[in-house]
Amino acid sequence: LRQQMMNNHLGMTQQKRTLLQSCSPGQFAYADDQLEHGVFFHYLIEAFKGQGDSNRDGQLHHAELTDHLLKKVQRHVQSRFGANQFVSARIDGNSPLPLLQLATGPTWLPQDCSPDDDSMLITLKERGQSERYYDTLVMNPTVPDPDGGMNRVPLLDIDDKPLRWTFQLVPMLNVNMPRTFYMLRDKVTKGDWEAYEQHHLKKLDQKAHQKRLRSSGDSKSPAFYVTGNEALMFCRDVWRGSDDETGHLPTPRQWDAAYGRDFDALKAKQLGYTNWLGRQSQQAGWAVGAASFQRVDRTPNPDVSPFGIRDLGSNGLEYTRMDADWQRLIPHQSEHRQMVMRGWSFENPNPLTSLFWRSLQMPDNFVFPPHDVDRPRHDVGFRVVLSRDL
Repeated sequence: LRQQMMNNHLGMTQQKRTLLQSCSPGQFAYADDQLEHGVFFHYLIEAFKGQGDSNRDGQLHHAELTDHLLKKVQRHVQSRFGANQFVSARIDGNSPLPLLQLATGPTWLPQDCSPDDDSMLITLKERGQSERYYDTLVMNPTVPDPDGGMNRVPLLDIDDKPLRWTFQLVPMLNVNMPRTFYMLRDKVTKGDWEAYEQHHLKKLDQKAHQKRLRSSGDSKSPAFYVTGNEALMFCRDVWRGSDDETGHLPTPRQWDAAYGRDFDALKAKQLGYTNWLGRQSQQAGWAVGAASFQRVDRTPNPDVSPFGIRDLGSNGLEYTRMDADWQRLIPHQSEHRQMVMRGWSFENPNPLTSLFWRSLQMPDNFVFPPHDVDRPRHDVGFRVVLSRDL
């Protein structure tokens, strides 16, 4: 990999060259079926897509590329194959130019996700660094092959077509918000869950499964009668990122941020988010009909957060992944395990609006009572979060 520039003042040509070999002498360069090509090539592509930009300046420098490959390739091969693969790298030259200009791409793009046709690239100042994210991503979820091995199989809908999910960006607009993450726009549907059950029925809760068989609703209805443990397992199975990242249930703080609990419309406008709707906290049309539920893909859906996430204030409660002591991630070793809840049941006559939430003037654990991790309910659903840290 080489680039050069002319110094007009000195009449000198400056060059820099990086020589890379996928492994060191006496070692093998491994291929991983799960990556569909060589480990070295995978992380080389990843670096060029922006994840090698360690200082987040929108440029990929020679040293950043070699550091990224040295760390990621060895870590992956050691974890997957119990072997060593040390990338061999040498940098020669004196050019100050970066190897590649990356400012047009995202600094983090979750594996197996891609922007949709209308996605916009958003630039944020986060933890002292400049970060770039697409505001909307799409993904075709996959799960581990039930027959074993490292292969993954796609989840298919009732027409045997791959499921397609939409994730919305929830940005870190201030220091009180969690680090930027993506949340599934709609609750996991009954159709999504049934596709998952086809592959993993044996390891699911059989009593809950029988209740789901007797439940009403079509494939676009929220997936109810799912236990908290099942929801946790589902989220981990449907997305596997790099560095052992997995999908998760949202934490309470992530759910609150996605809902727009502390949404600052002025701050969002200053940062350029004029296209994102501020939550109209007195809009009466958020709640669905009492004692009923609706499809998650209804258009128009009046219950939309400032970040485009739907059905957070109605159409069912939702699991989060902190326990009722607000201290530990589920699952954990405890005789009495409970899930912290968010959302609002369709059986409540009033919607959960920002104004209503504030007017209650009660701690969150009173507004959202905890729920047993192993007990399915007819009005509790969930959704998936993609994030880089807990």
